[in-house]
Amino acid sequence: MIKNFLRDEEGMGTVELVLIIAALVSIAIIFRNQIIGFVRNTLTDVFGKAERGAAVTDESIVK
Repeated sequence: MIKNFLRDEEGMGTVELVLIIAALVSIAIIFRNQIIGFVRNTLTDVFGKAERGAAVTDESIVK
């Protein structure tokens, strides 16, 4: 009975998936501040450039 239990691989995919998710969540918690800073800086750069670009484009259309 114990040998059959140890050989049974049913459900191993679920266990592997749970372990991968747990590892990713742990990494996200450990590096939370760095991730937040990176996302904040990236979005500021993207939207800051978009606003400056839009202002120039709007002026050129009016002329």
